[in-house]
Amino acid sequence: MNVLLICKTPYNIMTALQIALTKHKGDNLDIVLFNTMSNVEKIEKNIEQCGLFGSVRICRMRKVEKPGKNILRRMFSKMCIFGVGVEERLFRPCEKVYDFIYDTPGGWVDKQIILKNKIRAEKEGKKTTEFLYEDGIATYSKGEKNNEKAAADGEKKSIKIYPGFSGMYVFSPEIIEYKYPFPIFPIEKLSRDNKKYMDAVNAIFQYEKIEDAYDKKYIFFEESYFADGMDINDVDIIKDISEIVKPENIFVKIHPRNRENRFSKMGIKTNVNTEIPWEAIALNEKISQKILIAVSSGSVLNILLVTKTIPEKIILLTNYEKVNKDALLPICSWILKVAKRYSDIIEIPVTYEELKNSLL
Repeated sequence: MNVLLICKTPYNIMTALQIALTKHKGDNLDIVLFNTMSNVEKIEKNIEQCGLFGSVRICRMRKVEKPGKNILRRMFSKMCIFGVGVEERLFRPCEKVYDFIYDTPGGWVDKQIILKNKIRAEKEGKKTTEFLYEDGIATYSKGEKNNEKAAADGEKKSIKIYPGFSGMYVFSPEIIEYKYPFPIFPIEKLSRDNKKYMDAVNAIFQYEKIEDAYDKKYIFFEESYFADGMDINDVDIIKDISEIVKPENIFVKIHPRNRENRFSKMGIKTNVNTEIPWEAIALNEKISQKILIAVSSGSVLNILLVTKTIPEKIILLTNYEKVNKDALLPICSWILKVAKRYSDIIEIPVTYEELKNSLL
């Protein structure tokens, strides 16, 4: 069987790799990477060298800054490599028919990749099967609905958004709230004991060359709010944490999209490499002795959903008294709901004294 995995982020690569190794042993595996991830050419080379995939291609999207150029953006989107653009038609035409395609909930270009494969399959009298796979915690949440009618409308809309897919693969099907119009299948959770998987992940992301040492007791996760022009008051929160446990015991994991390192200026150690997925770091490091802290980071919660790796404690500061709650995304309410499932690991302090008790 020929299998194609479509990946737009490093986390997608980790998930797709697990699907390939557990669901398609002995099949011919190809992968397409979107250039929306940084250093995609380096990742492409690393995947080629790991030897698990027959073909590795890059879907080159063109970024158009101004919203007024929607037509131009769509035209540039056609510059992908599977039968809808110049690069595909002139330089690297794809003649292979894929029996299975795995994709994340996505956009127009994804649909074109799948459509062109179906056209090639029909010419050969073959049928194809397409599956979605999870793209982080947002996949599990139905989001904020104002009333039952809105929720029902959302579920009807999902039938139009995901036509033709035969199901979705996720790590924790038991917590899905959104009603998808197809079956949900489980993915085996990631484990550091799976040597073949770990060797492949570490080779793809060159983990042995990581410059950062996650050797502090407390790891705080910066989020993308600052990059999006919103202040959730996380600098003041770090000041509170520093006051309680001392700055030398804290490590801040910088969000990849935040250009300014606000925390190193405070004398707090931060990471240099922002390209390796946190899930890969968590599998490699001994986080069973770490306390992970975040306001509402999906990455912190995600390791409980997708891996067998459990930290000593997770502290969510979504309701903390100094957080600018008006800036928080609606998905935070769902994060708090899921956190209750892990009340033996997750604490949600509100006051400074509660924070102090959680940290010490």
